[in-house]
Amino acid sequence: MCLISGFTGYHPKVPWWCLCPLWFLLAVPVTLIAPPVMVLIVLAFLQRAWRKSSQLPLDAASLNAVQLRFIGINLGEILRYKRRLLMVLVICYYLIALGGSYILGAAMQSALELYIAQAQAHQTLQIATPEQIQYSNSVMHYIALYLLALVLTIVVLFATTIIALLSTPDASGARVLELERIMPAVTTLLLKNLPGIAMILALMYGVLMTVERYYAHYRVIAVEAMILGRTYFDPSIWFLLLRGYLVYAFLLSLVLVLIMGCGLLAQSHHSVKPPKHGAL
Repeated sequence: MCLISGFTGYHPKVPWWCLCPLWFLLAVPVTLIAPPVMVLIVLAFLQRAWRKSSQLPLDAASLNAVQLRFIGINLGEILRYKRRLLMVLVICYYLIALGGSYILGAAMQSALELYIAQAQAHQTLQIATPEQIQYSNSVMHYIALYLLALVLTIVVLFATTIIALLSTPDASGARVLELERIMPAVTTLLLKNLPGIAMILALMYGVLMTVERYYAHYRVIAVEAMILGRTYFDPSIWFLLLRGYLVYAFLLSLVLVLIMGCGLLAQSHHSVKPPKHGAL
């Protein structure tokens, strides 16, 4: 369900403009700069949409208890209370990203040195040789591990942001979830939704790797046409937009999975089961 909503923007309880795929033009750069911002945008959109729905008797009757508490809180006030925590989360994200990039650079340099040593030992023309293929595979392996660590960090930041905002009371004392400790609740939320998160991450890896293979294929064709002086199609811009759309769709799906785990969204497109007060 969350994947369908992430890719199409459709959800029976959420207006299409809240999850519109065209938001990827803004959401992807913002998420890469400060991951908690994407959660803030989604929650703000949901609150605004449900507040409008609550003004209509029929629509208000379809909202569950958690959603009704959510539309009653002052999200901006809670955000001010938790601004330091959000800043700490962003700093941790940058430390992990920079530390991971340093480790990635060292690993790639080590692989390059090994490749050069093997190439010098064999003294053969380096075109599709075993050592060249091994070096290419090593580089792709290291990059994939780095991106996986980065995405997992973003998922943890998403969960922490959601729990922090929904469990903090505003000035009136109203809050969505009755949780006193953030980190145990974050752990519970992640473990509870681990199968869904793992499935989305696996699909994300498979789809993006397929896109990269097709991009490399069309790019080689374009370079060959440039050398021969023929007309060619440059796929760079279109594949860049496709990457942005796919990354947004998968990240939005992860956010929706976590929000669903908190009871703000139904567990299917066909049923709404109000969760217990404060339950994850």
